[in-house]
Amino acid sequence: MEKKELISVIVPIYNMEEYLDDCIQSLIHQTYQPLEIILVDDGSSDNSGKMCDYYAGKYDNIKAFHKENKGVSSARNYGISIAKGKYIGFIDPDDYVDVHMYEILYSLLKKYEVSVACARYDLVGEDPGYKLPVDNGKDELVSAHDLIKTQILGIDCLDRFCTYSVWDKLYSKDVIKDSWFPEKVHYAEDALFNIEVILKANNVAYINKTLYHYRIIRKKNERIIEKKIKDKIHSEEIQKKVLIDSEMEDLVKLKKMKIYDDLVRIYLFKACPNINSFILETIRDNKVSCREMMRSDYSVSRRFKLLTIRLLFEFFAHFICKSSENVKNTAK
Repeated sequence: MEKKELISVIVPIYNMEEYLDDCIQSLIHQTYQPLEIILVDDGSSDNSGKMCDYYAGKYDNIKAFHKENKGVSSARNYGISIAKGKYIGFIDPDDYVDVHMYEILYSLLKKYEVSVACARYDLVGEDPGYKLPVDNGKDELVSAHDLIKTQILGIDCLDRFCTYSVWDKLYSKDVIKDSWFPEKVHYAEDALFNIEVILKANNVAYINKTLYHYRIIRKKNERIIEKKIKDKIHSEEIQKKVLIDSEMEDLVKLKKMKIYDDLVRIYLFKACPNINSFILETIRDNKVSCREMMRSDYSVSRRFKLLTIRLLFEFFAHFICKSSENVKNTAK
């Protein structure tokens, strides 16, 4: 029997005692072996650190590390630096995985002779307000271009459903060599890591099968924090620049549509007075023509929604502009 190679799974942890057991148990029961489980406690103030030590003391393949709190990117980078596996996976501490996940992803890497394998996920916990496409269990080889397009389209892509995140994938350590999570980016930091790695990989093995379980955790009356929105804009703009540098013009247009749509919705429906001018400037920078919207790869219904939200925004912006002019004239 062919000897299997070591997979290292990195879990960045900060104050997740309520969900950590489910996460670690799903890794302990993986059908793939050998598996190294790296628990990186990023300065937790609850019992998460003690739970890491408990599991590390009980299982030989689990290692616990404690560090000063510097964020999820720092914790993942630390995990990469000490991982011994030839292949690297990631899981968030409030989620859990199918017991066959790493066995299936490893088989895909070997079948297609690639450096990245990707599965799909489902949502557990609170109702997200939308449904994900149904999986069919089929696997395929996908180009970097098509996978990034899939990630931009999100739930609008019915043929395959893959995220910008790292937790639904398995990477060869060679392909992520010299790639690090940006520690100064605080939103979608894994998207920046992923685009860089996927472009290096050229092709990705994908299986349309749910192997990762993403837990939705919402606080009641949760407010959209303006800093988080600024972080989102910063991250999206960096992602767009990477696509521009890679000369993927069609994906740049698609990315601009997504940024435009996201920010128009924030501007119209969320109260962020302190950063409205910043949001408006970014909206203007990512404006595309109505014709481009209607000819994009989004579904017909999504294209009409994009167009409707654009017309609503432009009417609203025109009305506000006229009102401001009237106030100025009255003041004179």
